Amino acid sequence: MIILIALITHPVTEKTEDIDRFHEITVATDPSYDNCYRAGISRLARGDLEGSITLFERVKQVIPTAHFYLGVAHYRLDDFGRAVHHFESFYQIRSDVWQSCYYLSLIYLRQNNIGDALDFLQYVPDIDGKQRLANFVSGYEKLDEAQRRYAETQYEEAIELYQQVDGFFGYREMGLALAYAKLGEHEKSLALLDTIISHSPDDTLMLWGLFEASKELILLKNQHKAKQYLREYLSLVPDDNARFLMGKLLSDEAKFDSARIYLRDLPDSVDEFLFFKGRTEYFLGLWAKSEVCLLRHRELFPKSSYADRALYILASINYKRKEYHNALDFWRQLVDFFPKSSYVASALQGIGNSYFNMGEYSNALSVYYSVAQFYPSPEISDEVALRIYETKYHLKEYPSLVDALRRYVRENPDSRLISKTSLRIAKILYDMNRYYQSMSELDRIIEDRPSTTIMVEALILRVQVSQAINSRHEVLNSLRSLLMNEETGEYRLYAANELGALWFEELRYDSALYYYNLLLDSNRYRENAIIKIASIYADLEQNKESVAMVERLIFEYPKSTYLADAYLLKSRALRSQGDYNTATSILLDLVEKVSDRADVYMEIGDLYFETEEFLSARENYLKACEVFKQNREDAALALILAGDASVAIGDSPSGREYYLQANLIAESHVLKNRAMQKLSALTEE
Repeated sequence: MIILIALITHPVTEKTEDIDRFHEITVATDPSYDNCYRAGISRLARGDLEGSITLFERVKQVIPTAHFYLGVAHYRLDDFGRAVHHFESFYQIRSDVWQSCYYLSLIYLRQNNIGDALDFLQYVPDIDGKQRLANFVSGYEKLDEAQRRYAETQYEEAIELYQQVDGFFGYREMGLALAYAKLGEHEKSLALLDTIISHSPDDTLMLWGLFEASKELILLKNQHKAKQYLREYLSLVPDDNARFLMGKLLSDEAKFDSARIYLRDLPDSVDEFLFFKGRTEYFLGLWAKSEVCLLRHRELFPKSSYADRALYILASINYKRKEYHNALDFWRQLVDFFPKSSYVASALQGIGNSYFNMGEYSNALSVYYSVAQFYPSPEISDEVALRIYETKYHLKEYPSLVDALRRYVRENPDSRLISKTSLRIAKILYDMNRYYQSMSELDRIIEDRPSTTIMVEALILRVQVSQAINSRHEVLNSLRSLLMNEETGEYRLYAANELGALWFEELRYDSALYYYNLLLDSNRYRENAIIKIASIYADLEQNKESVAMVERLIFEYPKSTYLADAYLLKSRALRSQGDYNTATSILLDLVEKVSDRADVYMEIGDLYFETEEFLSARENYLKACEVFKQNREDAALALILAGDASVAIGDSPSGREYYLQANLIAESHVLKNRAMQKLSALTEE
């Protein structure tokens, strides 16, 4: 009688353990064929596969049914070759035992041998296992056929077959997703891939889904989510293709520093890896590294789809280095070897610009005229047209560059470069000191192009022109226009700062405070605004408010460039309140940190002078004079004050010496006369 062990072992109970011990004792004391056979079945049942094989091998010649159990043991060890041998041996002896056919169908199915699996399955009676296996085989056949149709680019037929597959979760969805992607139905593809990512228990399928989903998201312009998927994928798998996709995404977003992290270690043996590595280095300004990559790319991949772009970048590198002959060579190769490239028009523009910069204006003009034959973009068309007028100026067809540019503006009213060209004319006129003509050009731009970046540039230049003609009224108008226009962005803050400075110089403190207060919410201008507001309060003798602003500056900006000014203001506020000791202490601490501030020494000198500590006052005035060095006027003032301190302590000879030195180095008649008056008064005494 055959005891058939299928896919499970018997439960371990006290009774079965007794039986197992009995069989082991029996075979140990009496290793007959029957005892080995029974002990082998016992070992197989409890999972001792190697032990059961040892016993069955002893008896298979005498008890042929041992072949069946050998087949089961080898099957469970995934040793399908030996399993098939034993099942087929048993089938030749007992073809009426269908279990051997069942196992053979399972083995052939696992070996992707669908035909033989079906042949043996037909001998299995109608049991639950058979129906499940039959359904599995049917689904597998459809899955296999769908994959074949996909490989043959018959994507619609592949989709129909995948949709008929029952089971095989993950593989069915992946096949459908890939087929939909090939047909451009990226939303459907992504939905299926997200299902795999969320629900597949198979890590390999889940990771595959993440990678494919990231590619679909890129095509759907959802770069943010694509990067999320790629980061998750790369955290689990070190994959060069995923690194490349991430690097390319970041490169396309002009995040070249981040892109380089992903691209730099990719192997040079892959066409697109090497090209984008070189491209990224170029945009980072690492021209030498970019050139090495792209020259190697040309050598390794002469027929690359990126070959024209590689040539263009190589030409651009040489152009930026002002190595125009090399740039010409690369651009000419692009035009000659890739006449249908979308980069031809731009390459011709580069050739023309190279000739232009080399002073070969006739050659440049000839090339510029040829650009129109290669369907240039509107931007290139406008740029080339403008350069034609400039070239004609150099060929003496126009009396001046301004005339050439004005001619371009008149004859090309629809050009995108009209406003930029007008602004350029205004700048040229400004540089030529033709300020009123420059102002006229700027006013036209401001009127014609309100609320644009070009208008902002025009207003900023208008401020400079107004300052050049000493027109305070026009400076104020220009700055107010910048401040009131919402399109001026950060320049509004620049205007507020300039207006604050103007009113501060004119001692119009209310107006100055208004504009500086506008800057307190700006990270860029806040520090300067605080010190200016503190200075205004100090000038208005609002010492409490001045000190409050100084304390805020010291707290928020402990390394501020205005720190010395802040402590000076605080010291003056305390001095005005009669607290000379604290005021002096603050400044003495300050000179320990900043020893090159003459104004601090002057302030300390004044404090000591007012408290009649004349010797200390003189010492600090002389230190100030030493720091002033080449600033002769301020140095002369420090010497006069040192002379006053000397006279105050009765040291008239030193006082006379300091007054004489002050008279010698002073530049203004005011200080010279002041020094001489002091000297005369000392002589009379």
